[in-house]
Amino acid sequence: MNQFEVSHFLQRAADKLGYNREFFAEKDIPKDTSDIRVLVCLWDVRSLSIFSSLIFNQLRKIENKYIIMVGWPGFKALFPNVNEFWSLKSLSEYRALALGASDGSNRSDALLPLVRGLNYYFEDVQEEAVLDYFDNGLTERYFREFKNIHKFLPNIQSLNSQFQSQINNKKKCVILFPSIKINLWRARVLEKIDISKDFWLYLCKRLLKEGYTPFLYQNQFTYDLSPELTDQCLYMGAEKLEQILAIFNQVGLSIDIFSGISKFALIARCAAIVVDQHLRYVDQKDYQFDSLMQTNQVKNIYSFPLTASQGDEESWRVGFVDNLLNNLKEIDNSSDVKFLNTNTIEEEIQFSDLGDFKLNKFSLKMFKKT
Repeated sequence: MNQFEVSHFLQRAADKLGYNREFFAEKDIPKDTSDIRVLVCLWDVRSLSIFSSLIFNQLRKIENKYIIMVGWPGFKALFPNVNEFWSLKSLSEYRALALGASDGSNRSDALLPLVRGLNYYFEDVQEEAVLDYFDNGLTERYFREFKNIHKFLPNIQSLNSQFQSQINNKKKCVILFPSIKINLWRARVLEKIDISKDFWLYLCKRLLKEGYTPFLYQNQFTYDLSPELTDQCLYMGAEKLEQILAIFNQVGLSIDIFSGISKFALIARCAAIVVDQHLRYVDQKDYQFDSLMQTNQVKNIYSFPLTASQGDEESWRVGFVDNLLNNLKEIDNSSDVKFLNTNTIEEEIQFSDLGDFKLNKFSLKMFKKT
């Protein structure tokens, strides 16, 4: 085969399997299909954020392959250096896939026929690439192949005038991600458990009562709260991911309720108040990621996911919502939250210059050896 033939082969495969080729670098298309690797990245936002900021760019450099990423519509913005990005044309499949998205994998029954179809056309298809390099912390393979820690943050575009006007015309905005499922760490296994729409409506109403405007990021992972809250809140989700990152950055403050959206927020250089399960945070070593991003941009509140999943308004209030609102007010009245560099950031952190990733209850620091 030659490059022209491979290019046509890729288009036929995408059409036959029902994918949009959202992006491809024609000049980089190889002359043989054996030089193509397909990464199926239909994971949760936590895993995608880790893969984007600590793994993919370096993997791209050491792999002598043309990489096609199969992912959520529009999420190519997290991976600007990928050779090609595919997303499914049929939006009806995304809800089932989103509900199965987990810790570097996807447990939905809807994934199997997708992978089977890709395997028919391609020799090299991987479904869980992130777990080779971050599996309850950075792995031995990460340091064996990459030597040092490599950090990448994409460029954040300017916010369009429509959203800038909306933010300016509302009271203090805070970003919320009303997820359908939340993370529960049990018996050293990550489970995805349901959380009710009523919880998110309660939290939004509490925020509104305290003078904050919830800016709701809604997509295939979340509830749609617009019928109940109408114009009391602001909404995003249908826009390109580049604009969503810009909104996170401009608003500057987000709330993460057992979902992992704070990892996405940190990529956008947006501060986060995180309600999390302490045991999960420690066992899965999320403090490594937070330390490498911006430690002063994260405030952790530890609680229990079952309180959010199974409780009522009183248990939500006592369990963590009152504490959350108090922390929100403290941050609002402080100068600790910074608007950071929005240009592309690529850094190599020498492993020999790092001590251990240290964790205490209230703050996270990465200590250098002296």
